Amino acid sequence: MGFETASRGLMINQKAMDIVGNNVANIGVTGYTRQRLDQISMALNFKDTRFVNQKSLAGQGATIAGISQIRDQFLDKRFREEYGDVGYYQTISTALKDVDSALQEIEPEQMMVALSEFRQALGEMFKNSGSDGVSGSAVRANASVVAQVMNQLYVKLDNVWEQQYFDLSINVDEANKKLASIAAYNNAIRLEQKAIDYSNHGYYGPNELIDQRNVLLDDLSSFGDVEVIHNLDGTVDVKMNGHMVVKDDTYEQIILTEGNGENTVRLNWSSTGESIHLKTGILKASTDLLNGRGLNAKQDRDECTYNGILFYQDKINNLATVFAKEMNNIIIMADEEGNPLKDKDGNIVYKKLFDFGWEYNEKGEKVPREENAKNIQIVDEWQNEVSYLYDGIDRDGMEDTNYLEPLIDKLFGKDATVSFGNGEFVGSFTGYVTYYTTTLLGTQTSAAEDRLSECTAVSNNLLDRIASTSGVNLNEEAADQMMYQKAYDAMSRVMTAMDDLLDKLINGTGRCGL
Repeated sequence: MGFETASRGLMINQKAMDIVGNNVANIGVTGYTRQRLDQISMALNFKDTRFVNQKSLAGQGATIAGISQIRDQFLDKRFREEYGDVGYYQTISTALKDVDSALQEIEPEQMMVALSEFRQALGEMFKNSGSDGVSGSAVRANASVVAQVMNQLYVKLDNVWEQQYFDLSINVDEANKKLASIAAYNNAIRLEQKAIDYSNHGYYGPNELIDQRNVLLDDLSSFGDVEVIHNLDGTVDVKMNGHMVVKDDTYEQIILTEGNGENTVRLNWSSTGESIHLKTGILKASTDLLNGRGLNAKQDRDECTYNGILFYQDKINNLATVFAKEMNNIIIMADEEGNPLKDKDGNIVYKKLFDFGWEYNEKGEKVPREENAKNIQIVDEWQNEVSYLYDGIDRDGMEDTNYLEPLIDKLFGKDATVSFGNGEFVGSFTGYVTYYTTTLLGTQTSAAEDRLSECTAVSNNLLDRIASTSGVNLNEEAADQMMYQKAYDAMSRVMTAMDDLLDKLINGTGRCGL
């Protein structure tokens, strides 16, 4: 029995040193969890012996219970909760920067510059009393630039929406692949654990496969709020916002479809067709950005109240429609006697400077296009003839340009009272541009970046705590190696001593008289 005790001791310490070497070899492997050899003392079995008191059976040494992982499931849970917020605010922050670029980096002119140069051209024409056609041409050219910049703003934001939609489709595919992979690892781990030792009830298992599954679970948590439930057979159940997405080797899939409203999207579960309502993560951020229309959102159109791309596109559309409306209600037309021109209903007739063009419907009828920033333009009459701006205003033609003064005040006047968005903002056009680019978008972007920094700091702190618990530490491994080496040497000496005793017993006894 002493030989068996020593033999087991040698084997255990040899295997312990193997595990130490395995830890050191995997020190740079992503997701690797430090392993440990668990030893237990050999239990004495008295119930099957003839006599209860069998002291001769004591001292049978130790045996290997299994190879465990040093991992804290609570830290894993906390990290995955926080990592969902990191994914959410990282996606939001990046997209809002794209929106900011679309609103401020417009070629050939920015919105503020375009409005400023339009004002300067009007001022020059007012100062020169319209004495030549050069000023009129400059006014028309700069008015056209203002409309073109609005067109570009709309297209740029539309491109940002399309890019976010493409990114969402890629992320949905990635999330689906991870769900399928987790289910596949579940099956592999369950089969391996049965083959190894089902009596362990899930405490020990194929550690390397478990590590790879944990990496997938961590990655999946960035897509949404994930809950992981560990089962005795080594598998895990995974829920996203309470919905079971992985159970054993079966898994759910996420379907990306068009929403009920124009330029909206919807995420559905493949098994039920129900809409997915996540609380955080990349997928939640993408749907907020694509469907976000602020307080004007309509739920029956799958819109949400977040200030997303549609929200800022509405701001540009509002700028265009209000700009056209105000510009078209400033310059009063005059009759042949110089009096304000009135229509048949007695309403004063204003000179129309901007419109939104025309198109043909399915019936071939010519109808006005939708009033938005995409379609705004100077009227065809002005585009075709510079003199349109001052024709029909008074009998003096170009000589009297006093009609330009209220137009300039409307654009840049300190006391401008133009109302935007049902009274959301009252002021000048340049003030409104500053309002939605700096006050709204700037504040929102800054808040998202601040939250991203906070979430990243917390998640990094949790990663450090996980690394200190589950990561490989060379100093600790070196200390363990020395301890197991000394134990191995000691058991070797026991084995040698037992061998000497046995040799003496066999070869040095019972030889009396020889």
